[in-house]
Amino acid sequence: MIREIWHRKRYMTAAEFVGSKERVLDIGCCKPCKTMSDGSFIKILGRGTGLDIKDCEDKSFDFKKGSVENIPFPDETFDAIVATEIFEHISNLKNAKKEIYRVLKKDGVFVFSSFSGSFFAQTVWFFFTNIAGSSFKEDHINIHTKKEWKKLFEDLFEVEKEKTIWGLTDIIKFRKKTGTKIKPVF
Repeated sequence: MIREIWHRKRYMTAAEFVGSKERVLDIGCCKPCKTMSDGSFIKILGRGTGLDIKDCEDKSFDFKKGSVENIPFPDETFDAIVATEIFEHISNLKNAKKEIYRVLKKDGVFVFSSFSGSFFAQTVWFFFTNIAGSSFKEDHINIHTKKEWKKLFEDLFEVEKEKTIWGLTDIIKFRKKTGTKIKPVF
């Protein structure tokens, strides 16, 4: 119950940050946990295309299977891209952010959220992963503070708005910088 409320709060904040942008890509759209369904953010927003590395069971929304490290859409396709708590699981962060930049239209927004790297959030995370049970075990390979996440994206995006939910989740609305040259990643 608490986990579902937490997810919904993140999705509502992300929807607020997306605003009226029409073409929206939700990266990592499949079932985020046992209490939420496939495409939960898209359903709350009321529009969008989902992208995930695994197949979604729910076929009620536009979906494409693929990776954030190689997004299967042409350049400048989307007005907004949302990635709620997926960057903790990505091995090639530089390539993922360049792919997001590539498929985002000029003046597009990128809404990012991550479980906070703060001491408080990490203490809560330790409790849930080590005491509350295996349903909270995750494969987080990237844990960063909000300041570190912003530094990672600053070459391609500028911060427009940010919010922390319950001291646990950082949500940042970035705006695509224009005129930035992307170097290929090999």
